[in-house]
This record gives sequence, C-alpha cells and structure tokens, in this order.
Amino acid sequence: MRYLPQVCRTARGALILVLAGSAVIACSPANNGPGGNGGTGGAPAASGSGGAGSGGSGTGGSGSGGATASGTGGSIPGGGTGGAVGSGGTTPAPATDAGADASQPSDAPTTPPTGQKILLNMLSTSFRHESEVPASQVLRDKLTALGFDVQIAKDPALFSDAGLAPFKVVVMVSASGDPAGPAAGVEALIRWVKNGGGLVGFHGATVLNGGPYVSFIGGSFAGHPGGIRPASCDSVGTHPTVVKMAKPFNTRDEIYTFANYNAQNQVVLTCPPLGGGAPLPISWYRMEGTGRVFYTAMGHGNELWTATSALVNDHVVPGILWAAGR
Repeated sequence: MRYLPQVCRTARGALILVLAGSAVIACSPANNGPGGNGGTGGAPAASGSGGAGSGGSGTGGSGSGGATASGTGGSIPGGGTGGAVGSGGTTPAPATDAGADASQPSDAPTTPPTGQKILLNMLSTSFRHESEVPASQVLRDKLTALGFDVQIAKDPALFSDAGLAPFKVVVMVSASGDPAGPAAGVEALIRWVKNGGGLVGFHGATVLNGGPYVSFIGGSFAGHPGGIRPASCDSVGTHPTVVKMAKPFNTRDEIYTFANYNAQNQVVLTCPPLGGGAPLPISWYRMEGTGRVFYTAMGHGNELWTATSALVNDHVVPGILWAAGR
C-alpha cells in the first residue's frame, strides 16, 4: 500500500501533516462542520465503500475497487479535491478543483510495452515433418512467456516488404521447399534480414528447392546417413546458442550432411559422421548486413519439442533470442 502525505490546516491556522492510506483523510477545523457541495471524481480507495466527506473544509471520503467514483465532499474553501463514492468498474482520471495539486502521482496501472513480434513460419512446399506442430506450439508458449508477440502462419503473402515489416524474427519451423514463397518473397526476406531482421531455421529448413535462399540460410540438405541415430555432438566456442548446452551434447536425431555449404557460416555445433571422419557442421550463425541468421539441423522427432527439452531451452530458444538482439 502506498501512503500519500496531505497537509491540513487546523482551526487555529496551524499546519499538520497526515497520511492517507486506503481512504482519504478529511482535513477540517471542526469535525462536524456544515456540509456543502465538493468536487466530483477523486481517486478510488483500496477497499470498503467510501462515504461522503464532512466538515467545513477538506477532502471527501473515497470508494473502493477501482470504481468510477462520484460523490459529494465537504465544502472546500480555497479549492481542494471532492470526495469519491463508489465501487466496481473502471478508474477514471481524478477530477480536481482549482487549488488541487496536479503534480501528485497517480496510482493508475500502466500498460506493459508490447513485445517484439515473431513469425513462426510453417510454409512448406516440400517434405513436411510431423514435429512441426509440437515445435510451433512449444516455441509459441516459450516465446510468449518471454514477452514476444508470436504469430504462427503459412502465408506466402507475408514475405513482402510490407508483410515482414512488423516482425523482428522469422523462424522457419522445418519449413521446406520454397519456405518464403516465389522469388519475390525470397528477395524481400533477404532485404529484410540485411536491414536488421533475424532469421532462424531448424531441421527441415534446409530441405530446399534451390535459389539464393540456399546460401542465405547456409546450405542445403544432402542426406542423413543412418537415419535417426544416437550422436555425441560438440559445441564450438561460447556463442549464446551453445553456451548452456551439455558438453558433449548427447542426442538421438537425424544427423544431416549438407551441399552448397556457405563458407561464411560460423559453426557452433558439430556431430560425428556415420562411420567416422571429420565432424559435420550441424548448427551455425552468421551476420548479414545488420541482421542475423541462425540455423540448426537438430529437431526431427516430436519428443525433442517439449517444455523441458534441452534442445528447446539450451539451443533453439537462445538462438531466437540472439536473432532478436536480446
């Protein structure tokens, strides 16, 4: 509870300081002075139902519960604030008579700022992964809890200068084939990223039909020898996308190999190839103009997309936060 100081004058002219808590304290030279018409409005009280103020001068009583308050206070020579009576409803701006202190702080709640907007894009024109649905749901819940405004869609019309303008990050939820629609959509997406947007993709987001988007996301799917298999993967460096991951990161997933690999990718996670050999690049990031790109090949199975999943909490969500500049 917040207590607001008020200064009152006694019947002999002396000034006294009183504290108003859940109800407004009446300042009066005589407790039962003659009534009169006070101002209307006034601030709602925290509890109870306020009565009208009385006395030769001072402030009327106040109502409860954020009410649309109205009432008749005591007579207020020289100006002051009228009493408030009421309960329920919405809180209006307090009305003041001449002489009221307009600089007194307001208790009215403030609207929290709108979160940054994220598009979870599910536009696939090629192979569709069953895990796209649980992935979109858990990411929506996680990101909403972090203050983002999340939209799930598979609308190619969003891939235009105007369509992308409201978003801070676009997440390709295993979106394959032509995930940004026709060539004009790809061009708009590339412009948007280079001008400060964030692009995140995972798993099937590199199963592509070709075009400039392949190099932009970082490569194209070439295969996953051995299918779904256990792998002990290693993080590289201390990028936010891997700093929380276990070392090694043990998983059971499809381990992709890539063609058309972009040599500018900054690799943050590698996994061993089937049969041995050089570690395979699995996750990477890259700056593009003033924008950011992050991709991970992880995420084939439904069981990987839960609220407690290490892939979600320690890798993918940090990747989205990094792409958003957080």
